[in-house]
Amino acid sequence: MNLLFLLPSLGYGVMLFTTTGNAMLLWLSLATMAVWLIHSARKSLDLGQEVTFVDGRVWIGERRLGLFPPLWGSDVRNRVYAEAFSVSPLEGMNTAELFESQIGITANGDSVHQPISAHAPHALLIGPTGSGKTELMKLIAAQYHAEIWAIDFKGGAGFGGFPGVTKLITDRDVSQLEEVLELLSKRQEQPANQRLLLVVDELGEALREPKVARLIEQVASKGRSLNVMLLGCQSNPESNSAHGLGQLR
Repeated sequence: MNLLFLLPSLGYGVMLFTTTGNAMLLWLSLATMAVWLIHSARKSLDLGQEVTFVDGRVWIGERRLGLFPPLWGSDVRNRVYAEAFSVSPLEGMNTAELFESQIGITANGDSVHQPISAHAPHALLIGPTGSGKTELMKLIAAQYHAEIWAIDFKGGAGFGGFPGVTKLITDRDVSQLEEVLELLSKRQEQPANQRLLLVVDELGEALREPKVARLIEQVASKGRSLNVMLLGCQSNPESNSAHGLGQLR
């Protein structure tokens, strides 16, 4: 269909609207033109060109797609989605190492593994002061071979200088909180993220800082989709903070 064929009905619709106030034909004509324009845009797309994602928008070659995927057409959507989810965040990694950390050996010589996995991405360690919670978290973190963010409200004594820690937030220095929150928000805009482990030493104390509480809440509630695992420790099992984290999945 040529766009010129739609002009008479559009002109008549405008005339009818200005003389009688009836806009029905005008709206129908405009809707028909919109459908034609969308259909023409789809036909001119070369789906063999590269798909790129820039500032939240999708490009195929030098053409930027509209804001509403339902209007792209099934072929275009399938091409974009195939490109967006073609890379798994775990691709090229040893998932056995990432998902199954050895934390001990039984009397029979069998290995004991901690329960964090893709299906249960968070864990909370509870024990009295001096029971070795921090050392156990270090043992687990060391076997993940992934980037680590640490919130250590013992002045950084536990995870300061620990291998793999790229962001360290302590009760003495919370200056990186804004940057960490921004990085977490960016993860929500990306289709695939590399594995990340957030360790929180002295969870109860850390949650007293509002921005830390917001960070932990986001990771606890969205960690699976963001590919972020959360590992915390708490001395008092009766505290509200420990109970609250234990309820989040």
